[in-house]
Amino acid sequence: DKMKKVLTLLFLTTFFWANAKTEPIEIQGAVGKLRGVLTTPENFNQKKIPVVIMFHGFTGNINEKINITIAETLAKEGIASVRFDFNGHGKSDGDFEKMSLDNELEDARRIVQYVEQLPFVSKIGIYGHSQGGLISILLSSELGKSKIKAVAMLAPAVIIHDNMLQGSFFGTTFDPLNVPDKVSLSSGKITVGKDYILSGQRIKPFEAAKRYKGKVKIIHGTGDRAVPYSYSEYLLYFYKNAELTITPKANHVFSNQEDIPATEVSQWMKKQLK
Repeated sequence: DKMKKVLTLLFLTTFFWANAKTEPIEIQGAVGKLRGVLTTPENFNQKKIPVVIMFHGFTGNINEKINITIAETLAKEGIASVRFDFNGHGKSDGDFEKMSLDNELEDARRIVQYVEQLPFVSKIGIYGHSQGGLISILLSSELGKSKIKAVAMLAPAVIIHDNMLQGSFFGTTFDPLNVPDKVSLSSGKITVGKDYILSGQRIKPFEAAKRYKGKVKIIHGTGDRAVPYSYSEYLLYFYKNAELTITPKANHVFSNQEDIPATEVSQWMKKQLK
């Protein structure tokens, strides 16, 4: 294990000596390989620096504009970031239809374990968008403030719990009491499986929020048609230490306004993780 660390260190040193800023990474996830990217500041020289773990949303991936913008802005503030595609998404293994909140949460646990053993990590923060925000709520509640110093979320999809209990998701209805094997959404373009629905019914996001004692930052747009910003307002009543920024007119993915949350998240993380 020591040898492995030395080799990793050697590899990283030569890698960053070449002034590179991103490198592909791969770990074993809940249902196969997870593929992602490690982004580090230009002037990084193996000194201890904070790392933010980034979680993308439902049907999203690590290369959405919002995610790239946040990773680059964090690097400018001297903060590294790690972002993986969840199982069934992007370049990671797995079938989207078998993706659930349970196996995404297991992916997320393994990502934290991976980051904890990187030789240059000082403190760890989490950032999550949409369903990735929901995963951030559950994971930080489970691991606590000692492991996860701070949590930032963009339009966290707490609504998924209600959607699954109501049997209504992306305009498609299903029987929440006799959950079907799969449900087709967006005119058949996306299919979620039974495990996804059952895991969504089971989670308790507000109770999870109550357990986390670290600092929390939530950003949400008033033009969000996927997750009403009232959900983020409710979250404030459960977190011990949260602040909320409501962004006028911003939609669910902050189209053409990516810089606003990117700057806010990065400056906030810099303060929390120093």
